[in-house]
Amino acid sequence: MKRILIAASAVFALFLLSCSSKDAGGGTMSAKAKKNLEINDAIINSFSTKDFSKFTDYVAADAVDHAGEHGDVVGANNIKDSLIAMCKKMDNMKSKIIKQFADDDWVFSWQEESGTVTTSDMGMPPGSSYNFNVIEVSKFKDGKAVEHWSFMNVPDMMKMMMSSMPQPSMKMDTTSKM
Repeated sequence: MKRILIAASAVFALFLLSCSSKDAGGGTMSAKAKKNLEINDAIINSFSTKDFSKFTDYVAADAVDHAGEHGDVVGANNIKDSLIAMCKKMDNMKSKIIKQFADDDWVFSWQEESGTVTTSDMGMPPGSSYNFNVIEVSKFKDGKAVEHWSFMNVPDMMKMMMSSMPQPSMKMDTTSKM
């Protein structure tokens, strides 16, 4: 009976220990992962403040942004220039972080983006507001972002696209006779 009680106690203790782990890495985030998260947050903050003065401190010189308006953008300075140009087309930009995950090489950030477009270049009439969810994925190496992808929620994207399409007018023909 003692053996069964000891075995059951051991199994229960192991169960409790496994339940208390915060993640597969033993419950703690490495210093490198924390640094990647800090850098990622600084990049996100650049959009709200429209201050890209430290951008090249966070992004590798040969980085690739796979989410460029017209495809891949290569090089930190080119990425910076494209983001500054994009920000000129928007106002009141806000990024609300819903959830983030980071490790030594990657940061995944689920965000809610909102703001107002200032030009028709973004496919919506000037003054239109936007609000969408997006997953931002960034790869890090040696303390800098080296690649970036952006995955937008499809219903949000469709809603934005539909707002830019001309809506058919419904006119009633009152001249026809039966």
